[in-house]
Amino acid sequence: MKKKPMLILLPALILIIFLAAYFVLHEKTQNKNISVLISQVETLTAEVKELSSRSNREKKEPKVWGDGYNWMAIGNSLTWIESCGRGICSTKPDNDYFGLVKAWLENKYDSVQAERCNYSNWEQSTLRSSMYDLIEPYLSEKLDLVTIQLGENVPYADTYGEDLIQLIRYVMEKCPDAKVILIDDFWNQEMSDIRRMAAMETKTAFADLTEIRNKKEYQSMEGIEYVLPDGSTGKVTKEEETHPGDAGMAYIAEQLIKILR
Repeated sequence: MKKKPMLILLPALILIIFLAAYFVLHEKTQNKNISVLISQVETLTAEVKELSSRSNREKKEPKVWGDGYNWMAIGNSLTWIESCGRGICSTKPDNDYFGLVKAWLENKYDSVQAERCNYSNWEQSTLRSSMYDLIEPYLSEKLDLVTIQLGENVPYADTYGEDLIQLIRYVMEKCPDAKVILIDDFWNQEMSDIRRMAAMETKTAFADLTEIRNKKEYQSMEGIEYVLPDGSTGKVTKEEETHPGDAGMAYIAEQLIKILR
């Protein structure tokens, strides 16, 4: 008879435990939903800012291309740093991959016009399609070659692959007669795999850098001196030294030339 109070309390105890578990799970779900909403609001806010920035950007005049062989190189600091007048860490203005390929093209064709731009803001954008207006003035039906070297500065890989595919297709639409070459990632294997898949999806030529990825002998080194276009000199910093040095730039150029032969 003394056990009856326990039998009465047991269902009540089970009910209390069930309700407590329910409220804990409900609270976790609510917190997760709130986190998702906050993330979505932050993303939308960033996209609105980028669209606003685009509307305020000064529109550039279209690039005038000649009747010879025309090449447009789209990339990040490996392709072009305006203050240095070359791709980062090459020791001379003309021995980055752009300068080496341009010299090869000039030996092959009577007239060559080559241009490059730093498009790293596309890499870091949360709405990459809003950045197309920055390269649109350079794109033309008169282009024979477009190289794309983008990805080293991408903070998250989640939408990078699809965004890269869309960019390649955009370039192909604007430059229907151009050969498009996608340059491999210099550092990261995951990003390299994404680039390779984008090249396959768009049937784009791929300049493979697997053989030199993360190999010190193809990187620069802190303290190495480089010559600026005005004849003055600078030195590679600790932050810059993992970028391709002269050997790395030469290898990138060789891979591009191999495709162009």
